[in-house]
Formats: sequence, structure tokens, C-alpha cells
Amino acid sequence: AVDLLSHCARRVDADALTSRAFVGSAASRDAHARRALADARASDARRERGETEGEADGEARRRASALDGVPFAAKDNLCANVGTTSAGSRILEGYESPIEATAIARLRALGGVLIGKTNMDEFGMGSHTRTSGQTTLNPTSSDGERSSGGSSGGSAAAVVNGSAFYALGSDTGGSVRLPAAYCGAVGLKPTYGRVSRFGLVSYCSSLDTVGVLARTVSDAGVVLAAIQGEDALDATTVARCEDLDAAALEFVDETTPKAASLKGLRVGVPEEYAVSELTQEVYDAWNEMVRAMEALGAEIVRVNMPHTEAALPCYYVLAPAEASSNLARYDGMRYGDLTRDLSREEYLAEEFQSAIAKARSLGFGDEVRRRVTVGAFALSSARAAEYFEKAQKVRRLVSDDFTNVFGGEGGGVDVLLTPSSVSTAPKLSDVEALSPAQTYAADVMTVPASLAGLPAMSMPAGRSRASGLPIGMQMIAPKFREARLVRVGSTLERAMAGTRSYSSSTSSTDALEERGEAALRRREELIALISRQGVDIDRVVEANKELSRIEPIAEQYEVVKKLRAEKASLEELVRDASSGGDSKELAELAREELRAVDIDLPDQELALQLLFLPHDDADDRGAILEVRAGAGGDEAALFAAELFRMYALHARKSGWRFDTLNVSETDGKGVREASAEILGKGVFGRLKFESGVHRVQRVPETETQGRVHTSTASVAVLPHAEEVEMDIKEEDVRIDTMRASGAGGQHVNTTNSAVRLTHAPTGIQVVIQDERSQHKNKAKAFSVLKARLYDLEREKMAKERSELRSSLIGTGDRSERIRTYNFAQGRVKDHRVEGTISDVNALMDGFLLDEITEKLKRKRVEELLAGA
Repeated sequence: AVDLLSHCARRVDADALTSRAFVGSAASRDAHARRALADARASDARRERGETEGEADGEARRRASALDGVPFAAKDNLCANVGTTSAGSRILEGYESPIEATAIARLRALGGVLIGKTNMDEFGMGSHTRTSGQTTLNPTSSDGERSSGGSSGGSAAAVVNGSAFYALGSDTGGSVRLPAAYCGAVGLKPTYGRVSRFGLVSYCSSLDTVGVLARTVSDAGVVLAAIQGEDALDATTVARCEDLDAAALEFVDETTPKAASLKGLRVGVPEEYAVSELTQEVYDAWNEMVRAMEALGAEIVRVNMPHTEAALPCYYVLAPAEASSNLARYDGMRYGDLTRDLSREEYLAEEFQSAIAKARSLGFGDEVRRRVTVGAFALSSARAAEYFEKAQKVRRLVSDDFTNVFGGEGGGVDVLLTPSSVSTAPKLSDVEALSPAQTYAADVMTVPASLAGLPAMSMPAGRSRASGLPIGMQMIAPKFREARLVRVGSTLERAMAGTRSYSSSTSSTDALEERGEAALRRREELIALISRQGVDIDRVVEANKELSRIEPIAEQYEVVKKLRAEKASLEELVRDASSGGDSKELAELAREELRAVDIDLPDQELALQLLFLPHDDADDRGAILEVRAGAGGDEAALFAAELFRMYALHARKSGWRFDTLNVSETDGKGVREASAEILGKGVFGRLKFESGVHRVQRVPETETQGRVHTSTASVAVLPHAEEVEMDIKEEDVRIDTMRASGAGGQHVNTTNSAVRLTHAPTGIQVVIQDERSQHKNKAKAFSVLKARLYDLEREKMAKERSELRSSLIGTGDRSERIRTYNFAQGRVKDHRVEGTISDVNALMDGFLLDEITEKLKRKRVEELLAGA
């Protein structure tokens, strides 16, 4: 378990540079990491004793052992009693829950190891995991930033990039299934009431369900079986399903024969899901899966569901209406800490409704405010009958459509097969250009099953030939028939094995292979050159230096190359076995090996990509910090002094040495300019992003009208210069000896003790005659010459540094700012990355600078990876 946790922790670190699936402050992540390590060690200890966490009976023990010690993640709207739970909203930022969600508690009771919380759209309102202030990127994308789906995009990305073996999400209108389709995972939404909602931050209580994201259908089935069942803390839950428990046991018991046929299964294909927005490649994948199920013995039945087209507008009346009621609790008093922006005195001074409106405006994002407003309108006394009550009637009609196809003439169908989404994952730039109504259309395939409260599952159905992105298909079953859903999905999954792959690569496979092969060829050339006799020694030295840089890349590429070849061989073996060419035992063994390769390959590919990135040796050095007041007079000088203090405090908190070199103060409390030497390992690599123009917006103490003034200060961070080694070549120095001159004495004008050195490249002359010994005078002369050459080199470096400083900060104009410190709102916005720091005072006290630095470092790595 500890080894699995270490593997996932490495993937979480890599995720911070790629997908950005995980959320939480450094303190929250540390709290999760400490508890996860303790849980993993406890799991290993149980394993050594031959015990398994869970119930006593044999079947439950075997089912539990499949989860004991396995790391998982949870969406940030599921409460955990460690770390924070924010539901992606600023109004819950820093909230520490006193309770733990039943779903998480049941997994941990079976030995599951929770490694952290994943990103989501604010309160689950969104389809692309971008409304929380942090956008999660699709880990399968190779052609730029793609949507990971929403609102459980963080959970899907964490599963696909290998950070977690499975993850919990929530599904209100498709929030588990849509991310699964976009990212190439399995997303399972249970029947409403199958899993307890206790500990789930509410969005729409009549639709919210806790779902599972996993890499395979069988994994999803095992996890769902673990979290299902009645809960005294949620009155909507139902008793455990024994058939689902039996299905989970079949999946984990290697001796149980696995179904290879769908004979007797009736699969409904609803014509209404062939909407005009459906892309051709998704439509083709739908047809291919229909043919695959038919080939396995299923009977395909075309069905009609006439009210499907009304499901989406119905959902976007009901869900906002319930949300407006559920989110009423966030009023600035009972939940949510907004004291950074709205003090208690200011809050109490406002008229009651105005104070609540102000708190909610500060705490909620645009999408949440939009839906709460729509919901309040739909519930208003003048409009309730026209919108909310009518939507409830439409919901009943949509539900009746499902009842009719599952229990209609001829016995009805057993499952329905539809696409999970109308297209593959869209580009985020395209999403941003859409109107709110257009973004809502992404849920058109998933909303109907949610309105009816039915179990539904998205599973991979291959990839787009054009973009290589995953395509997902959705299966829907009657209420409480999750066991049927996972058995059918698992059978279909085994038959289609090899049609999907997982990768966290951010550049194309061909480009990675091309550069890797080039590294192998260059290594061979260098080895041949070094081995050849008669080669100039300088060429051999240079070749050895280049070989030391190439060797790690070549070795890592050989690892990747071997894994890719093994993956291709295993996929071919699985396909042959599925067509009856090999034994079932061999096929199962190949699938297990393929799963292991799918886990390891993304790690190794990312390690290779990082080796290709250039490394700046200056990043390891200390730094010279220079802060200068810019536009804004005395206020700019005050701001410059505060920035200098901020960096001093940050340096001390980071364990660095901060030595002030120069401070030029104004008549007030400000500084015109200040500089410092900061020494420590990696200082420049962390502070170099601070170079540029910093802008402050606040009301000065001398301002009587309450107007906000804007001032600037420029910051330059330069790499600390290495000690200059003055290597004076003998052929560059002419040495003359002469008789010393002076006031007289025994040795004056009697011996050639005086020495004059002339440095030909610079013309510097040094004469030393104060020692009786020519040898001593010569040594002194060389020492003086070295000092003068060193001083000359320092002048040259100072000139270069001045030019570098100018390039770092530009003209110092307000419009060139890299960061804005808004004291009026208590926020800090770095204009190079997404999100804001919501506590300007904490930043000025040196606490939160690392948070900005990490985002900028991740962005830089992403840029280098994209250009690699």
C-alpha cells in the first residue's frame, strides 16, 4: 500500500504540471498526505498479519481486500474530516468539515486510502471544470488545452493520468459521465438512493448522486458495491443490493468464469439521441458499439422516447430552482468566511438583505450567481406555475418514457445504449467563446437519465481518428439494476480490450519518438568518437561532456520504447484471444499485464519529456533583488518599501539569508530604491518570476475623498554572480625587473628587486618595489593584477546586469504590470496565470508567494512541453 501511495504521489506531483486535477492549500494537501500515509501503513500491517479490513464473512472479506490499501481521490464537494472542503467556491474557501461523507467513510473503513480532493466546477455548476478559479486540463489531449468535462473533471483527470486508481464524483445532470467520456474513463452514476448523499455539498437535492470514476467497468462496480446501501443519515437511501455485491465478488474472484456473451440481452437504441449536434465520429462509434453488442449475441431494438428533447430545458429550470434554495444558507454568517473582503463591522452596518447580497456577490462566481438568479425567478410566486410546476410535469413525462421502454410490449429492453456526449472534448478556447445556453447543451445526452433517477454508465468506445481523443458511450438501466449495468459493461469491455489507452503526454507520440531515436543515434556517434584512436584530446573531452547530457535521455527513451512495444504486443494478444485464438486464462493474464503497462507508461513518457526540457544553471543560485518606486509619487515609494519588506519576510520564512545592500529612503516611510542579496539553494529559480512592474490600487492615508489611487513599483531579480576565477595566462603577461627607487638604503639601486607586469590584452601595468625580494614583489604584482582584472570583470558584469534589469521591467509603465495588489478588495491578481490570492495582507507578510510561484513554474513547464 505504501508503494502504491508513493506511485500515486509522484503522479500527483506531475499532475500539478499538466492536468491540475487536485485542489487545496499546501496545509490541506499535507494533512491528506499524512493521513494517507498512516492509512497505507495500517493496510500493509494488516496484510502482513493476514487480516483484511471489513466485515467478517468470507465473501465480504474478499470484496474488501480488493480495495484495502488502494489510493483514491474524492471530488471537493464530498466532505472529509481532514483538510478543507470548498466545493470549488470562494465562499467556502478554507472550510474544514467536522464530518466525513458516508461514501468516503465506507471506503476508508474497507482500507481505502484517500490521497486528496479533486477540482470541480463551483458547486457542481458547469460542464468543463473551469468555474472554480482553476481549470483542469484533459490529460489525453495532445493538440492543446482541451476540456476535461464537468463538473467532476478533476476526478476523471486524476484517474486517467494515474494519480488515483479510482475517484469519487457527484452526478446531478451528467457530471460523472461527461468527464468520463471526454477523458476516456468509466463513469458510473447509480440510481438515486443507491448511495448515501450524507456529506455531499448540495446543489440539486432531488438529482444529486455520488458516482464513481475508474479505469475499468469492473473497478467501478467493485467501488460502487462498497459504498452502496442504507444510511441512517440519509433518508432517501435503500437497502444493499445483493446482486451488486455478487457482481463485485465476480470481478475480484479470479476463479469465477467471466461472461463472454450477451446472448438474451435486449439493447434499446433510442432514435431521439441522434441529435443534430452529434458529430459524425461519435455517431460512427455509436454504430460500431451497437454492432459489437450484436456480435456478442445481444438483440438490438430501436425505441422511441418522444419527450427526450424536453429534458434539457426541464433540467435547467428544476436544477437552478433547487440550487437557489440549497445555496441560501451561504449568507456570510453561517457558512463562508469573507472577512478578508467584508469585515464583521461592515457586515453588521449594512441593512440585513443588502449585507447578505454583498456577501453572496463576493463569495459566488458568475455561473452560480446566474443559476441562483434563474432559480429564484422560476420559484417566484408570479412564475412558479409557469416554470417550476410545468417543469415537474415534464420530468414525469421523461421518466415515463424510460418506464415504457424498459417495461413495454414484448417485455421491454434491458439496457439503453446512447452516446455520452455529442462530440469529443472541445478546446477550452472554443468553450470560452460559447454563450451560457450553448455550454448547457453539452449535457443533452446525460440529463434525461438524471431526471428519471436511473443508473447510467459512460465507458470508452474507442478514439477519434482525427484527434485521437476518447469517445464515450452511455448505457442506461432500469432503477436499481446497477448489477446488470456493470456485468454488461464488463463483458463488452473485455471484448473491446485494446481499443483505448491512457496517456498524460502533452506532446505527440511521434515527436517524442523522433527525439528519442535522435538521442540514441547521437549516443552511438559519441561513443564511436571517444573510442576512436588518434582523436584530439579536446574533442574527446567535449564528446564526453555531451555524452553525459545525452545518456540519461537515451536510457529513459529505451524504457519508454520497451514499454510501448510490450503494450502493442499485449493488445494484439488480447484481440486474438477475444476472437477465440487463445485460452481464456492467457487472455486474462494479458489483460492484467496490459493494465500494469497502462499505469507505468504515462509516468515514463512524462519523465522523458521532462528530460528534454532545457535547464538553466542560474536557477540553482542565489539572487540579487532590486526594488524601485515607479509612477505614483509618495504612494509608489510606500509600496516599494512594502514589497521589499514582503520579500525579506518571505526569504526568512523560506530559510534563506537576506542581506540588505542598499536602501534609499524618502522623507516619509517609503523608499526610492532598495537592493538585497538573497542566498540559498534555488533562490533565483523561485524568485525570477517576480521581475516586472507591480501595481497597487488603494486609498492613500492622505486621501480625503476615498478615491482609489494606482501606483507602481518595479522589481528586478538577477542571478547571483558566481565568483570570477581570474586565470591569467603566462603568455599574456610581460615581466620586467629593475632596480628599486626610493629614499635610499642598503638595497636601493643595488639589485633588480622591483617588478613591472604588463597585461597585453588589457594594457594594465603593475609596478611593485616595496619588498627586498624580487620573488615577493613578483607575487604581490600578480595579486594586484588579478584584483584589477577582477574589478574590470565586475564592471563588465554590472553593465550586463543593468541591461538585464532594463529588459526585465520594461519602461515601468502602469500598463506593463505583471501583478495587481488591490487593497480595496483585499485581492491580488497575477496577470500571467489564472485565479487570485484572496488575502493581500497574508501575501504582504510573506506567506502566499509560493502559491503564485508554483502556478508560474507550472505554466513555464507547460510552455516548454508544448514547444518541445
